[in-house]
Amino acid sequence: MKKVYLTIKSIHVEFITNHSYILMNPKIHIIHNNILLFPGDCIISPANSTLIPGKGLEEKIHMLGGPTIAEYCKKYNECKPGNAVISTAGKLPFKYIIHAVGPFWKGGQDNEKTILKQAYQKCFKIAEEYRIQSIAFPNISTGIFGFPKETAGEIVLNVVQNLKTTCIKDISFYCFDTENFSVYQKLFTEKKADSF
Repeated sequence: MKKVYLTIKSIHVEFITNHSYILMNPKIHIIHNNILLFPGDCIISPANSTLIPGKGLEEKIHMLGGPTIAEYCKKYNECKPGNAVISTAGKLPFKYIIHAVGPFWKGGQDNEKTILKQAYQKCFKIAEEYRIQSIAFPNISTGIFGFPKETAGEIVLNVVQNLKTTCIKDISFYCFDTENFSVYQKLFTEKKADSF
C-alpha cells in the first residue's frame, strides 16, 4: 500500500456561531488502496441522485453495510448533483457514511466543475456539523461518470486549500487506480504542497 502524508501548515483562531474554535490543521493522506480499509470515522460513498445503490464502490458499500444504509437513505428521497447526505454505516466499521452525488462529465459545458466542487464542499460541511474527526474520500465522478482525473484532482486540491475546519484531524484520499494516485501525488506534493 502506497501512502503520501502532508500536513497543512497554518493555524488560525476564529469565532464561529458565537463560540471560539481553533481551526484544525488536518493531515492529508493520499493512499493507493481500497477505501473500505479506512480505519477512521467516516467514508464518502459516490452516489447517484436517487440514492438507490448503483454499481462499483457504492454497490459494495451497501452490500457490506447491509440494508439499514438504504433504509436510512430513503428519508431523503433524492440528492441532486453537487449535494450530499449522511447515513449510518450499518455493519461497516465507520460511524457514518456521507453519500455524495458528483456530476456526469459532458465535456465541461454543463457546469460540471462547479458541481463537483460543491459535492466536496458539502461533504466537509456535513463532517463539520457531525464533528467528524477523520474522513476518507474516493475519487468522485472519475469512474463511470467520466470526469477527467487531473481536472477533478485540481478541484479537490482547491477545496482542501480553502478548507476551514474545527474538528477534522485527518483527511484521506483513497485512489483505487494508479492514474488517480499519480494525479494526486503530483498535485499535492510536486505542485502545491508549499501553498498550504
